Parts: sequence; C-alpha cells; structure tokens
Amino acid sequence: MNFWQSKYWEKFQNSLGYKTFRIFEILIIEKKIFFGKIFFEIPRIPKNVPQHFWKKLEKIAREKNAIFARISPNCDNFFWPKGFKIKSTKNERFPQATRIIDLQPEISEVFSQFSSTGRRQIRIAQKNNLTINESFDVNFFTELSSKTANRDGFSAHNFSFFQKFLKNLPTKILAVKSKEKILAAGIFVFFKKIAIYYFGASDTSENKKNAPTFLQFEAMKMAKKMGCEKFDLLGIAPKNSHNHRLAGVSRFKKKFGGVEKNFSRESNLVFQNFWFFIFQVGKLIRKIVKI
Repeated sequence: MNFWQSKYWEKFQNSLGYKTFRIFEILIIEKKIFFGKIFFEIPRIPKNVPQHFWKKLEKIAREKNAIFARISPNCDNFFWPKGFKIKSTKNERFPQATRIIDLQPEISEVFSQFSSTGRRQIRIAQKNNLTINESFDVNFFTELSSKTANRDGFSAHNFSFFQKFLKNLPTKILAVKSKEKILAAGIFVFFKKIAIYYFGASDTSENKKNAPTFLQFEAMKMAKKMGCEKFDLLGIAPKNSHNHRLAGVSRFKKKFGGVEKNFSRESNLVFQNFWFFIFQVGKLIRKIVKI
C-alpha cells in the first residue's frame, strides 16, 4: 500500500473535513461541489483493480450523487475501465512524474551520483557552516511558505492545513540555519521505508549559501539513518514538457540524480455527463474572472 492509500492519509483527509470510504481497501475521498453534488478523489490507485470495483464505484456514485471521480494512478500504463467516459485533467492534483533517490548504497555513493553542480553547492553550504535541525514552529513554516509562494507564483496552504498535516501524518519539519537565521525549511514524510519531500520553503536573501540543496542532502542522510531505502522528491515535469508548471522545480531536483518514475496521467471518470460539463464551464468562468 502506498502512502496516499494509507490510513494516515485517510485520517488527514478526515481532519480537513472530507468524508472517506473504501471499496476493496481502495481509499475514496468525497469532495463537495455545488447543488448537493460531489466528486470522488481516488489518490494513487493501484494498477490491478478488479472490474467489479468500477461497478461498485458507479453504484455508489449514483447513490451519493457524484458527478465524476478524479483518479491518479500509481503506475504507468494504467488500465482504465471500459464503458466509462474518461477525461484527462490539466490541473493535476498528483504529478505525472517524480524523481526517486536510492538510499541503500553508502551515503558517499549517493552523493557521488549528484550532478557536479549539486556536489559543488553542498560543499559551499558546508563551508558556510550551515546547520540543520528539526523544527516544531508551524507558524514560521507557514510564513516562509507564503513568502516562497508569492515569490514563485503559486498558492500556499494556511497554518491550519500545515498543523493538521503535521499532526496526522508521520512527518518532520527540517530547517536549515545560518547562525540563527532560517534560510530553508521542508516538511518530510516518513512512511515505511520511503521518505518523501512534501513541502519546501526558502529565504533567497543568502542564495549563495545553497541552503535548499543542503536541506535535501541532509534530509537524505537522516532518512537513511531512520532505515529508509528510497527518497521521493515528489513531483517533476513529464519528459519534454519545458513549459510545465514544475519545469523549474525539475531542474532543481535533477541535480540529486536518481531515476524518474512516471505515472499514467490523472484523469476524470465521468458519471454524469451534463453536470460534468457544467462543472467544467464553472471552472473556466472562475479562471477568466481571476484573470
């Protein structure tokens, strides 16, 4: 079972106010839309889903008035069910690709697989005497995350979200300091033998000290000591997608080596064609109004 199908993730979703249920142990999250309608979110669904799962899902969708199910596969070449309308989504909740670092070799070997730029940046960070420690200051992380989001042009979560994330999931906040100033921080998930880099934030006032790169390497060292065998950098742009929203992040993560893991594209399985059309039109209107 992957992290997003675990009891941890289900508990976190419940803490956010979402109802959940399972069909054959597969987690399904209910999300409200409008006029009493809802949709289902099925995160990182496993590859081998029995055909009667889809029939059961369709039955429950009718009972609960669900318009569609947003499904993110946990594999490449996912077998979508026949007899349903499948519509891919542009705004993916879960990335179509990620980068995985193997932590089983000695940490010196892990380091040797970094790009020359990555290795050089780590050495510069070490010469600047950066330190890393676990932090429990959710408020500070929220503020730093908000500043990072405003700088890089994306939306940030609020204090309540981060508080619930840290309370309900096996996580740590790690913060990199130069003297007493925090230059970078990240929230990392530790699930079974996998460490996941989930959220990051940084202060760019001292960029030359390379705190974000140092943060990842130190987190890998900590994860290895905790018995983790893999380090998931969680989300990169698919191949040949230079204008993808994760293109810049991908360049940063590529310096750590590892291998790319690809997933079938997140898609919507439609139960009510008319209401799905209305939902799509509503999204388009909201986007135009924001512009």
